[in-house]
Amino acid sequence: MVISKLPFAVPDNPLVEARLEYLASEGKDPFTGYQVPQAIIMFKQGFGRLIRHRRDLGIVAILDPRVRTRGYGRTFLNSLPPCREVRDIEELARLYGKWRGEDRG
Repeated sequence: MVISKLPFAVPDNPLVEARLEYLASEGKDPFTGYQVPQAIIMFKQGFGRLIRHRRDLGIVAILDPRVRTRGYGRTFLNSLPPCREVRDIEELARLYGKWRGEDRG
């Protein structure tokens, strides 16, 4: 599964826009108070479509650089169940080979 970008709601959607304006009028940060939590829910749902049980194996590639470059990125990763984080393509190939029963060193 490939997640090309983090699933933030479109801020000019009338319903989203109204919620963001309401939070701002209450002195709250609309981004951290609404947009990030809502995006995390959608992110976890996407992940859950691939990995449903502890014994399931799968690869989720998160291509959005914000997951590593923004402070909220770690919050997205921490919302997932415990899993191995791989950043090296060679390590990923070795793991995939082991899952398939191939010897890749």
